[in-house]
Parts: sequence; C-alpha cells; structure tokens
Amino acid sequence: MNDFTRNTFLMLVDYFEELPSRSPAAYADAYERYRRTVSEAFDYAVGEDVIDKDLDAFKLEFPVRLGFRAMETKGSGVVLGEAFTFEELASFLYTDLYKGMAVGNVPRRCHNCRHFFLAVGGYDTVYCNRIAPGETKRTCRKVGAHRKEKQRNEEPIHKEYFKAYNRLKARKNRGSLRTDKWNQQVAMIQEWRDAAVRGEISDAELKRRLDGV
Repeated sequence: MNDFTRNTFLMLVDYFEELPSRSPAAYADAYERYRRTVSEAFDYAVGEDVIDKDLDAFKLEFPVRLGFRAMETKGSGVVLGEAFTFEELASFLYTDLYKGMAVGNVPRRCHNCRHFFLAVGGYDTVYCNRIAPGETKRTCRKVGAHRKEKQRNEEPIHKEYFKAYNRLKARKNRGSLRTDKWNQQVAMIQEWRDAAVRGEISDAELKRRLDGV
C-alpha cells in the first residue's frame, strides 16, 4: 500500500497536474510519458547492474485471472459478467485507478486543502467539496470560487496602480523625479492600492488619486 500511495502521488503530481486538457486522451498521453520514464529507469538500472529498491517498487503490469460468472443485476436480471481475481491488493488498486483514468476520472489534489479528490468527466475541477480548512460550512469549492471572484474584482485596482507606478518610474528614469521623492510617492500609491483592496476607498477614488500623481 505504501508503494501504491507513493507511486500514484508522484505520477499524479509530476505528470498530471499541469495538463493543458483534462480529457481521457490527455490522461493517456501523461500516463505514457510516466510509463516510458519508469521503463527507461528500469532499463538503465539493469544495464548498470544497479540494485534500486525504490525502482523495484514501481509496477506497470498487474497479474490477474479473468473468469465469467452469472450475476444478478438491477433491471437486467441475470447476466454473464466478468470476474477478476487479483493476487494482491495493489494490483486491484492500480487497475481500478487506470480503468477510471481511461474514461476521464482521475484523482487530483485540491488547490485549497491539498487533499486528493476524484475529478470526473474530464472537467478542469481544481477544488474538492470537503469543508474547507478553517471553515464550518463552506467547502473548498465555494472558498475557491469566492477567491477567484475577489481576484477578478481586484484586477482594475492593480491595473490603475501599475499605470501610476510606470508613470513615476519613467519620470525617475528621465531624472525629473529625485530618488527620495520616488520612494515617497511609490509608498503612497501602494497605501492607496491596499486601501482600495480592503474596500476603504472606492475604485473611482483610487483612480482620481492616482491620476493626480
């Protein structure tokens, strides 16, 4: 179990987290890169006669026996179904993981609480539905949505701030603004920006002040 947890963590974080798409095809490509890297590491270790216990813990093939049995189902009655028998628990866990991956369901690390959750259907979901750390009711998904909305609301504030900052910097570079005055004015517009972010002054008031600098 420890090897399964470690290997899966490394694969998901190093090969799956930064994918440009969350489709089954993107997952298949990421897994192939992971499999190729592990296989090449095995080949190198064998060629160099290196005994690496960590490498030996990586498994890319899983022994299983396949049989067929009559099974009772809801709505369809008795059907002939496949029955898999695994030699060890890890083989079952890997198989379950990869079969889910093949249809677009992959564990992902929540960008808020950092715990893993199952991202399904190929959607680029980055937050889980657990209660967020420090919260009593709001989930990580709700906290994350609030954070994104706050960032969008703050964009005009930062845009106006950088416009004023660049004007001051240009004047300093031309020599029309002394260094001590530059430091004072940059500190001042930073205070105004932070006050606007906190909601102590309006965006319009911030713009009026910055336009006067």
